Amino acid sequence: MDIAIDLGKRMSYVVMEDSGKPVKEEYVETTKDGFSAFFGDK
Repeated sequence: MDIAIDLGKRMSYVVMEDSGKPVKEEYVETTKDGFSAFFGDK
């Protein structure tokens, strides 16, 4: 599993890939809550 993040001041683009194929990708707010929602923080 690879994770790439294009970090921005307000919004960031996050891509999760498995064996070079995108599994999940979207823009998220550059906040703790934004990243927690994307990664499923519990």
